[in-house]
Amino acid sequence: MNQNLREPITHGSAEYPFALYHIRASLHAFNISLHWHDEVEIIYIKKGNLHLIIDKDSYLGTAGDIFIVNSQEIHEMSVEELPTEYYTILFPLSSFVFHNSDNSNTNFLLPLAEQKMKFRTYISLSEKHDIYKAKVEELVDIYQQKNTAYQLGTKCGILSLIYLLYRDGEIIVSSKNIDDNQLHRDILHYINENFLEPIYLNDIAFHFHMAPKYFSRYFKNVFHTTLTEYIAQLRLEKAVSLLNSGKFSVTEAALHSGFGSCSYFNKCFKKVFGKSPKKYLQDIISNHSA
Repeated sequence: MNQNLREPITHGSAEYPFALYHIRASLHAFNISLHWHDEVEIIYIKKGNLHLIIDKDSYLGTAGDIFIVNSQEIHEMSVEELPTEYYTILFPLSSFVFHNSDNSNTNFLLPLAEQKMKFRTYISLSEKHDIYKAKVEELVDIYQQKNTAYQLGTKCGILSLIYLLYRDGEIIVSSKNIDDNQLHRDILHYINENFLEPIYLNDIAFHFHMAPKYFSRYFKNVFHTTLTEYIAQLRLEKAVSLLNSGKFSVTEAALHSGFGSCSYFNKCFKKVFGKSPKKYLQDIISNHSA
């Protein structure tokens, strides 16, 4: 399996294989580009809107929504309207499989860990939705308070949530096409390895044994963006990282990120972040000096 889009972050530890991140976006828009990880991820939106692409489907999440990203599903998140606040909870299903082979283990937990079953991505609004929301908020509270036996409380909370999702039909048989998923990862790997240099449609289409026009349609259908837009997104993320370091000017950040011209860089940057890269850099300096 391609490892290059695998998120290079260790979530939790061997003793406590659980991680929670609280994201507040108030200064500027941002994008977390397409990636995957072995852990299941629960996304709970507390305030504002969050755009998501999860396993080829696109969503606009609003306050109160809950999304679940299954293990190894390619996904991305972006914020355009401010402010937005959300939590992400990550955990490996393997940590919730029991050693003994009782019915709950054999029929429910193992099939999830082996990806024969999967969580529905969007937990639809219903009379039961408040129960799921309360369970997620309980997990957040346990993590933040870290009272006695919080590790056990976390494990019990996740198992309780899994039970509720099974009970309500929110866990279903997986119909994952392994070959298609691997092809999607391979395409993204190719782009991530080469985006600092010019990438031509004919070259990448030939690499994957497709006609250029077919590849363009295939890419847009799978990833909900065009090849040109995705390459620009990766270059913007690289440029933002350079600007945030405080060591590069706007021109240097553009050229070191694969943009052929500063004017195109400025156009792409303003479209995504709602401000020029010069204004973005000024805001960073002002925020650090405040």
